[in-house]
Amino acid sequence: MHRTGSNPNNMQPSDFLCDFCAKPWDGAFPLVEGHQGSLICGSCLSVAYTALVHLKLDAVPAGYKCTLCLEERDQPAWQ
Repeated sequence: MHRTGSNPNNMQPSDFLCDFCAKPWDGAFPLVEGHQGSLICGSCLSVAYTALVHLKLDAVPAGYKCTLCLEERDQPAWQ
């Protein structure tokens, strides 16, 4: 996500926000970009991974379409 009011012709690192926690990027932590500019920070990705793999919460069935990359996946996912 992009900060509201940011200049698309002069984007600064702090204009990029995690779609889940809205933390602005400072370049010091990982931020992964998905399809159509979706962003997730390393902390939120760790929470999702832990919930999916270790706690097995909210898993969707195989054969779903990933909302970040729009590819069909056979692996479990966090909904």
